[in-house]
Amino acid sequence: GKPRTELPFGLTEEGAREAISERLELDIADGTGMIDSATLQAGATVIRTGSRATSPSLVDSLPLFNRVMAQTRFRFYGHGPEAALVPTQPRDALGQCWAVESIANSKLPRWKNAHAEDPSNGEFATLTIRLPRPIHVGSVMIEHTPGESAGKGSSAILDFRVIGYVDDEAGSQPYPLGVFRYDIGAKSLEQNFEVNSEVGGRPMPKVHSITLAIDSNWGSEYACLYRFRVFESQ
Repeated sequence: GKPRTELPFGLTEEGAREAISERLELDIADGTGMIDSATLQAGATVIRTGSRATSPSLVDSLPLFNRVMAQTRFRFYGHGPEAALVPTQPRDALGQCWAVESIANSKLPRWKNAHAEDPSNGEFATLTIRLPRPIHVGSVMIEHTPGESAGKGSSAILDFRVIGYVDDEAGSQPYPLGVFRYDIGAKSLEQNFEVNSEVGGRPMPKVHSITLAIDSNWGSEYACLYRFRVFESQ
């Protein structure tokens, strides 16, 4: 095989590349010092099938004319769920988010009925993702933009739950990782929430897929999720 190049301080070329890669991953974590397992860059993907599938985006439920206008960029109705799995650039940008209509207002009856049958889904909307590999989740982070005024009527999410599954299709037994509330009036709009480390007196297992079950928002007719991050326990 190809000989390994020795670098100063006993590092190999391969080891140096790995160190640089890890450093870049931390930079992608936007200064948190923790690697986000839910980024598209890390290999996370949105789950769109099954009883715990991700909710349709706002644009998906609009009349055909509006969808055409969105595709041609004459009108803007937010992005798909992948937007919540990448950094927001610039940080105070408005609209660089996953825009989703509430289940109650959904114009897709088949989706609404199927969605209501599984309690792991959110009462407002659901985001389910496949992680790159199974991990012990330590915390999750929700991010909203400082570009939107705080208070009632905001599109930020409010009450939410996080559920994990040991399989990569979100089809196995749900493990409750926690119930939380996002505070739109807090000093920091990047809010970290520590999840349950035990269930039924036993350590929480590694999960390969995870659901963000959004139960309410701060009053808007739709919710905008700017970033959802998942951090492995240290």
